[in-house]
Amino acid sequence: MEKRYFVLQRNGKDTDSVFTGRQPRQAALKAASRGESRIELRERGTKKIHLYTGSRRRVSAPSNAPGWMGSMVWKPNVRKSGIRKPVRAKKAARAARRPARRAKKSARKARRR
Repeated sequence: MEKRYFVLQRNGKDTDSVFTGRQPRQAALKAASRGESRIELRERGTKKIHLYTGSRRRVSAPSNAPGWMGSMVWKPNVRKSGIRKPVRAKKAARAARRPARRAKKSARKARRR
């Protein structure tokens, strides 16, 4: 499996932050460890937007931590809210007209009988 790229979004617009990982959760954990709480990750090459809620807390470093690591570290936590796929304007307009067409069709059938 290859590494995938996820762009962090704020208010529906891309930011300069790009996180990588094999899974979207890995990228979300990286974003949460940097302090993001409402995480929207747009997967590059697809139209999917992965939605997460995240938090982080300060914990003591593990006993096998390298010497350069401090005594306290941030531990991220994320929970997936879902996936959003942007709806194109033409599809939305077509879907809005569909019920009206069905109503007209059934009215024509009723008149024929």
